[in-house]
Amino acid sequence: MKTWYLFSAMCFLSIVGLAQAPDTTKTSKPDTIVVGKMIIIKTRDKVYSNDSSKIKITWNTSSKPKRLTTNWLSLDLGFSNFNDQTNYASADARDYARVQSATEPAFTSSDFNVRNGRSFNINVWIFRQYWGITRDLKLNLSYGLMIETNNFRYENNISHIKGNRPYVQRDNISFSKNKLATSYLTLPVMLGYSSKPGKSNSFHIAGGVSMGYLYSSRNKQISESRGKEKIKGDFDLESFKFQYVGEVGVGPVKLYTSIAPKSMYQRGLDMRPFNIGIRLGGWD
Repeated sequence: MKTWYLFSAMCFLSIVGLAQAPDTTKTSKPDTIVVGKMIIIKTRDKVYSNDSSKIKITWNTSSKPKRLTTNWLSLDLGFSNFNDQTNYASADARDYARVQSATEPAFTSSDFNVRNGRSFNINVWIFRQYWGITRDLKLNLSYGLMIETNNFRYENNISHIKGNRPYVQRDNISFSKNKLATSYLTLPVMLGYSSKPGKSNSFHIAGGVSMGYLYSSRNKQISESRGKEKIKGDFDLESFKFQYVGEVGVGPVKLYTSIAPKSMYQRGLDMRPFNIGIRLGGWD
């Protein structure tokens, strides 16, 4: 009987000892740190009282954009022109587009013809944000702030005269370069659809409106007799420009357009500017 008690006590002590022994196979949960697209994973293997750590670095290669993304300093390159709806027989038009003598013919739309290949539109986006409306991000809203510059390169020798009541006249010298340049701080807002958000082959289309504030306008001319001249003034241009805007393309390269339904002049001339070009950079 004593032998049985001794054997039982030894078994009990062995079980308790095993229960208190350290687990040499236990591994703690890894620590994970995400820095941009870099993922740092640190694991600890516990062996009695000593710790051994391992660090593993991987990269998040997922191209799916976030619901809200921001692009900085993208660029538009295109051409500018205007749809001339002026009634040159009206008194307002004759007051703005003035002849200098009774023998000089009245102004017509041909006097304001621009050189299509040399009338440029350059837009510098300060920022642009995209917000995914649907869970798959295919339907999205985009908005931003850009500096919009239109350069209307005239074919003919006309000059903008500034003053209390600005006007345009025909000049008696030949210009090698003669353009009206306008610069706006513009806020576009568009509703868009992307077939594969985050993919380089995603088809994208969007449309909306924009509002621009005119902060600079000038008539820049170059001639042999006068050299380089830059006449700054508002020339009775509208301070604000409302436009319909749109874009379509694949991946980060898109075609864009903007069309103003009203004249860019406050009086006299009814000229409705439009732009078309290539938009570089974007969400898709």
